[in-house]
Amino acid sequence: MALLALSLNLDMDFFLPNIKGRYHTLRLLHYPPALRTGNHSRLGAHTDFGTVTLLWQDSCGGLQVSGPDGSWVDVKPKSESEVLVVGDILTRWSNNLLKSTVHRAVLPPLKPGQDPLKTPTRRSVAYFCNPDPEATIECIPGLGEPLYEKINAGEYYAEALKGEIGV
Repeated sequence: MALLALSLNLDMDFFLPNIKGRYHTLRLLHYPPALRTGNHSRLGAHTDFGTVTLLWQDSCGGLQVSGPDGSWVDVKPKSESEVLVVGDILTRWSNNLLKSTVHRAVLPPLKPGQDPLKTPTRRSVAYFCNPDPEATIECIPGLGEPLYEKINAGEYYAEALKGEIGV
């Protein structure tokens, strides 16, 4: 978060009062082998609710991000690297300077020597960095006329989850 703050010309501790680390989540994701059928999606297109997500994926592949024109772009796995996914909260904080990353998990591409009828196992690790629920999220001063109203992070998450699960 310090590097993000510095990239926005803010004090490196700008986000710390609102992100103390108590509400971060680490998920170990396992996608078992699947038949290659007409359904190519393992996790549909979405944005993450929080600030940022750090994602480590194995060499299998299958992560895609939506490009500026709406087309899907493969995120090729690279050894000893991670993917930084911008979440909805950071979009609000940055007043749309940093946009939420629309992404999805699809069946990985077929590689030479693999069974053409089924996919290999895919594993990834996602670290979701979330603000504290009592944090107030408002557009950072100096990034233009605010595009978003000030919100409480906990209330935002509750509303976002209602939309996600259809409540």
